[in-house]
Amino acid sequence: MLTLQKSVPGVSAVAPSPALSPWKRTLRALAWIGVVVSFPLWGAAFLVAPFLPLPGEQRAALAALFLLVAEAVFWLGALYLGADVVARFRARFRRRAPADKVDAVAPARDQDERARDPEHS
Repeated sequence: MLTLQKSVPGVSAVAPSPALSPWKRTLRALAWIGVVVSFPLWGAAFLVAPFLPLPGEQRAALAALFLLVAEAVFWLGALYLGADVVARFRARFRRRAPADKVDAVAPARDQDERARDPEHS
């Protein structure tokens, strides 16, 4: 019988996952390796391939191959890991607006809301 722990604010109560078999643990590790390895492949496409002593067509083809392999490896790993893991991974690296720009936008938004509200007229 699964029991959930007492809920704590800010922490989700999730039942512990059952132990993974060695085969599934290996596949999960390979999926994570694929996701992590895709980033250096992207870097190689832009930082290594253009500077190799090859003709231009071959450098372009190699860069395209690096990008294709990087995307394929990333999405195959993401497919195995699941949508929730990918969502957490993307949220960690999502760009956020600098605090000074957010503060500069907020007062203007408040003024617009007051202008539309008939009570403040």
